Amino acid sequence: MIEEERFAEKLRNAGKRNAKAEKAVAVAEAACKKLIAKTKVMATAKGHKSNAAQENWADLMPEVEEARINIGVAKGELAAARTEVLACRMEFDEWRTNMATHRKEREVYRAGE
Repeated sequence: MIEEERFAEKLRNAGKRNAKAEKAVAVAEAACKKLIAKTKVMATAKGHKSNAAQENWADLMPEVEEARINIGVAKGELAAARTEVLACRMEFDEWRTNMATHRKEREVYRAGE
């Protein structure tokens, strides 16, 4: 029973990391959208009237580039967290298969006695 709890704890921890990474992606995307909206307002004040001109002006801002990079970093962390959850599941499945194989072997060899 100790092994089952160890696997459950690893999966819970991986799930927590996954949830944290999901939140980081949402926060980074929201921050980027907010920053783009602010730069569009600044672009309007500078005489860029069309949405395309405002988008282009925002794209030239280093802050917007940094915000987009932050989204990429957060998505990378999310991918790593999801991979960790998958690895925990695979490790548990392997252990469960081994336990079933050993149990079956014990049944077979006991039947021959």
